[in-house]
Amino acid sequence: CEAETQVISRLVGSHVQRLATIANGDGICTTHIPTVRISS
Repeated sequence: CEAETQVISRLVGSHVQRLATIANGDGICTTHIPTVRISS
């Protein structure tokens, strides 16, 4: 999951946060990718 997190972060150009991992006993790896609102 750590390598996957790093790849996702590079691809989206933003910090991403791992919410769940198989290594911690969760059924799947889940990643939060924050969005940024651009005000005009």
